[in-house]
Amino acid sequence: MSNEMPISVLIRGDTHILYFDDGKIDDDGNIETAYIRVTQGVLCAGDSEVKVSVNDYISKADWILLREYRQAAQNDFLRRDTFIDVSEEVKMIASGYIENNGLALEGVEDLRGAGLILNYRPSKIFPCDCDDAGFFGRRVHLTGFTHTQKTPWFYSGISDRITLFVCNRGKDDVMIGLERSPDSASIIKDAQEICVGPGQTAEITPYKFSQFIRLTASSEKRRINCEVWHQAQLKV
Repeated sequence: MSNEMPISVLIRGDTHILYFDDGKIDDDGNIETAYIRVTQGVLCAGDSEVKVSVNDYISKADWILLREYRQAAQNDFLRRDTFIDVSEEVKMIASGYIENNGLALEGVEDLRGAGLILNYRPSKIFPCDCDDAGFFGRRVHLTGFTHTQKTPWFYSGISDRITLFVCNRGKDDVMIGLERSPDSASIIKDAQEICVGPGQTAEITPYKFSQFIRLTASSEKRRINCEVWHQAQLKV
């Protein structure tokens, strides 16, 4: 699922300060990727490098004049859209890890439109695209600045065997565990927990059968960067 949020823009010298209302972001823990869509006039776009960073220039309280850009590019004007990956910055802001002072955009001329595109992880994943032997695999990235990140619910009602592998791509220890559910609403925590150090890979298998299962990753330092593989042998 994805959606695009409007952005307010303040021009400060050669820098555009982009502000979005983080209170309107749904399920900040489930954000998978985030992009800034920047629309420039083609005549001024050129090949200049566009940079974006967390705003350190002014705080939200100092804003006097905000100009809101939605679909501001006119239909009768040639334009070029540039998409900038701001996943890490938006996750930090949405989770409260840093204050929302907006994002600083540099290298843009003749700004004609801007928006924040959010892509969310699905809430459930069902087996599909299995091979002839009934093997199903899916890879999920867990990244964020919250204490806990969770994968989508994996439907396991037709699985004989399930193993989840986790590679810790971050710099801090991560505790991984499993949650089981009969309906993806009523949740039971699996008894086992495993500490995975930076750069390490671990595997975990549920103790008991359930219709749905998901993996959790927790960090005391609110920095999680894990790669998860869900692998199942389906009943054939």
